[in-house]
Amino acid sequence: VFGSKIEYTSVPWSSVICFGVQTAGKHFDLDCEALIWTEIMYDPGSGEDDPDTPGMSHLELDFNKDMVDILSIKRYLTARCMKGEVAPGVKIPTNLIAAGPVETGLERWISKWGGDQIAIDADQVNADLHNSPQILRDDESVIMAYKAGRDITCFTNMRVLMCDVKGLSGQKVEYVSVPYRSIRAFKAESAGSWDRDSEIGLYTNNHWNMSKVGLDFRKGKADVVAIQKFIAAIILQNHEDLVRFTDQTGKPIVQTNTSSAMGGFMDWLVDFSWAGDVGAVDAQLHSNPSILLSDERVLKVWKENRDMWVYTTKRVLHVDVKGFSGKKIAYKSVPYDWICGFAIETAGHLDIDAEVFLYNDYPRNARDMQKILVKSGDIFVMHEFMTDQVSYPEVDRSEMFYYS
Repeated sequence: VFGSKIEYTSVPWSSVICFGVQTAGKHFDLDCEALIWTEIMYDPGSGEDDPDTPGMSHLELDFNKDMVDILSIKRYLTARCMKGEVAPGVKIPTNLIAAGPVETGLERWISKWGGDQIAIDADQVNADLHNSPQILRDDESVIMAYKAGRDITCFTNMRVLMCDVKGLSGQKVEYVSVPYRSIRAFKAESAGSWDRDSEIGLYTNNHWNMSKVGLDFRKGKADVVAIQKFIAAIILQNHEDLVRFTDQTGKPIVQTNTSSAMGGFMDWLVDFSWAGDVGAVDAQLHSNPSILLSDERVLKVWKENRDMWVYTTKRVLHVDVKGFSGKKIAYKSVPYDWICGFAIETAGHLDIDAEVFLYNDYPRNARDMQKILVKSGDIFVMHEFMTDQVSYPEVDRSEMFYYS
């Protein structure tokens, strides 16, 4: 009643996973918002009448639009929450992926309302976001840009930036940033025979609505293989692959349609005479589709029905074949650095397989399970392998994303 009881809550910048702002609309909208997602657990409810609430996992701070410059707060959050994701001296040219052809008529209407993105001119988006409004840092560049309706998704050298235009006037815009350092796993999924879109999935360790960021792309209008490889090169710290892009500056190096390459993996998988041939899988995933990085090698391969578990020098790659035709394939990558623990379970008396469990640092899928037929492999060999990869990392990841 007297206001003498005051609660002071602090969130260290190191706990911030994603951030953003939302500008005020044109009519009857007096507030703008700052949005912060953290690694703190949400407040669980006790049942249907007491649902879960975001708590400290997602913070929304309202400001009077006439008293506060919300874009200045956006720039401040950018300065506090992000540092260079790429080491100084590593130059990545913009516009790596050619802009897709302009859609018209029904095709344009379906893409707009279906949320399917197509490639657009990254140089133009880069110029716009450095001027009006000034969203990007001075040392930040847009590498790839995609558009669905009025909304734009950008991949810069520091983050994934999503611009969501709302309302009829278009003055209410939400800018959400996902720094690459916050991504714990990522997935590229090709379009199936009857699908219109392919997908990129980004997994963070936020416990609320940013635990997975799903980005849909129009089939044939965006190269999800190239996007996956770009994300992998930054997160897995392959600067050589990023530098190679500079050799192609001035011309698009990636075609806008590689769905046949991703789908073609299924044809190879079905015809493959399985014998645990690491070399064959390594060659395939370096060529068609080109999922792996140049300095990455396959160490172990396990087949599970139509799916495959591929253990490389940098990550665990799960190849998940979906649908009757098998043309829809998801390639999900979990870097070893974000695998917090693992376990094995030997086969029982009547079992035919043993299991490997991987415990990950993202709540959307905190545990992965792989089955190994007893006659196909020694489960204790996998235990020794995971011990080497997870328990004795070669690089301290805490220093990998931060440069003075």
